[in-house]
Amino acid sequence: MTNVFTLLGEARAHVNIFKPVRLHGRTERHYKNVYDAFVRGALSLETAPSRAAAVAWRSAIRHGALRQLAAATEALEAALEVGDRAGGDAAAFEVERCLELLHRFPAIRPGRRPRPSDSRASHWVGQGITCA
Repeated sequence: MTNVFTLLGEARAHVNIFKPVRLHGRTERHYKNVYDAFVRGALSLETAPSRAAAVAWRSAIRHGALRQLAAATEALEAALEVGDRAGGDAAAFEVERCLELLHRFPAIRPGRRPRPSDSRASHWVGQGITCA
């Protein structure tokens, strides 16, 4: 097992940076169902009916893992404050499991276009006009 304080620092950083968005209604139920099915082993990204479904499932898994990580981090902090060794070990195991899920399913972000070195000139590119 890794150092508990290192684990807590990494978990707290993930929770503070990647806050799960507030979901409502059908989306919230769908995300919860997908995450629960994945944790039970009833769902695999390889069996997704389409690429769009796999991306949605990946997002649901990350969202569920972030929510679980936030709760597990709070439990670990509470156990450390009280000095509860058994509770701390259980919470640390849950934190490690959630962090492993987050590392296994990184956030997919679209790549950014490279920015031109001169932002004023970029407006006129291709129009035959130069900036003075």
